[in-house]
Amino acid sequence: MRAAWISCAAGTAAPLRDWREPYRHTRMPLILSIETSADACSVSLIGNDSVVSMEADEPRMHGRMLVPMIEQIMSQQPGTLDAVCVDAGPGSYTGLRIGVSTAKGLAWSLEIPLLAIPSLDLMAAALHEEHQHLSKPITIRSMIPARGSDVYSARYALTAVGLRCLEMPEILNLDEWSASEATDVVLVSSSSLTERLTGIADICVLPPHSRYAAPLVRNQGAAYRVDDVSSFEPHYLRAFEARRPARSIFDRLPF
Repeated sequence: MRAAWISCAAGTAAPLRDWREPYRHTRMPLILSIETSADACSVSLIGNDSVVSMEADEPRMHGRMLVPMIEQIMSQQPGTLDAVCVDAGPGSYTGLRIGVSTAKGLAWSLEIPLLAIPSLDLMAAALHEEHQHLSKPITIRSMIPARGSDVYSARYALTAVGLRCLEMPEILNLDEWSASEATDVVLVSSSSLTERLTGIADICVLPPHSRYAAPLVRNQGAAYRVDDVSSFEPHYLRAFEARRPARSIFDRLPF
């Protein structure tokens, strides 16, 4: 595991209204952020003016690494949590289930709010610090591989005060989709997608990370608050399809 300090300016803008149901805004000075939708999982402690993050060194070790990382980061940066934030998906089915169940357990046991931020929002929010002083909005399209030629995608407008969703998360087929928004900054979570996206001037590989939640929870936290923690489920966007293993488990038995 590795830790890193990232300095972030505290947001002061009022929450933006977008496609999510708005909630009453509350000030949350210390928030635990959990991200498990991709190969590597990460946790971050988000304060008013700083973020400390920790990442797993090994991919797809969410079940083994997540809770120890939370314990370690909390022991290194002691304090009272005011909320728990989790990546709500889409992404890895197993990873999302591990992250969401852990976040729900913490929020329920500590009796603190649960914030759920879509993976595609996290990717777009990563550009917030770089573009804090925008004179006009820039448009961003986030993409995460799904299956085959499909991707999970959403489109945003990034302004100096926050993020606004222009097109809700959906499944796009790259064979049928054309980059009609030539001015968009395209963010992809995997380098494998860059080979399939041609004719795009501004493209960047930027997987979701727990630290990217910082500007969203500071400026727009009320929009991501979960009303009913017990019934909340990740936003998979598509039904789970079990895959048949290449080798049957019976073929691997020693007798």
